[in-house]
Amino acid sequence: MDTTQELVVALSTDLDATGSEIQEVKRKLRKTLREKAILEAQLRGDQELPPEYDSDESIDYLPESPPHKRVHYGEPDYRTRYR
Repeated sequence: MDTTQELVVALSTDLDATGSEIQEVKRKLRKTLREKAILEAQLRGDQELPPEYDSDESIDYLPESPPHKRVHYGEPDYRTRYR
């Protein structure tokens, strides 16, 4: 085998392993989202469990950043920043 073929084989193997890792992470995400939905339903007092996610179903979950505290000039917590 020449060097180019060895490189292609190595990259292909790496890509296959990475694809498997991505599928495993997606499976764990689906499981975690299901657990979250069940806990939220229990907090609301719902008797019905939320539907399970299909393995082929895309996950429309966008993590949200915590809100940032915005302080404007003249407010009690305002500080002047020198750079």
